[in-house]
Amino acid sequence: MHAKHCKYDVKGLAEYSQAAYDNCSFANPSKFGGTSKHNNKGRRNEIVSLIKEYPVILYNEIRSITGIDFTENAFSYMIKNFIKSEGYYYKYINKYNLPYSYLNMQKGIRIFNSQLYYSDIRNELIKSINDSKYFCYKNYKIVPKTNNGFYEIELYLANHNVDKEYESETIDVVIVEKFDGKVYEIFNRTIKINLEKYINTVDKQRRINSLTDDIRIEDEYFENFV
Repeated sequence: MHAKHCKYDVKGLAEYSQAAYDNCSFANPSKFGGTSKHNNKGRRNEIVSLIKEYPVILYNEIRSITGIDFTENAFSYMIKNFIKSEGYYYKYINKYNLPYSYLNMQKGIRIFNSQLYYSDIRNELIKSINDSKYFCYKNYKIVPKTNNGFYEIELYLANHNVDKEYESETIDVVIVEKFDGKVYEIFNRTIKINLEKYINTVDKQRRINSLTDDIRIEDEYFENFV
């Protein structure tokens, strides 16, 4: 337990700080979608560094959360959108919920021609897409059932809920299809937000990376392979 997570002094550990409590992601979680921003450069730099230094971990997390195997181009666009929108300054975005809040900032994500990721919702996604009016999952891609119109299919996160009593958070993964100005919801599943998995994976990657810090190879070593 972190001292800043408690609204009282922790004997022998730390004294209560209102400022630290107000900035604590666990003690004072914010609902996604708010427009309030902070001006903490340290917190900003932490979010940006996580994205820059561990993009593969973030990439894998958002694929696991949504069940969509986003292309590298799509992931690149999301990163640019996040930075352009100054997502690192939003109060509701922190290092624990980053994969979810990062996705939430994207609003509608086009998944036309995308493949599905091997997640626990893969089969449910295939069924929902195949049961939709305009799309199907064919040859490992999300494609229109016919070519006689301009169809769109998008994914977004919605209805973020914070249960302070049980200290848990949930959010809906939603997929809609669009045609001729009409929008049809074809998939909606409420998932529990895991506030530990992402940052624990980052911390493990840091520990593993540190195992090679002391490796020093002299030039003579490589002469044996010439």
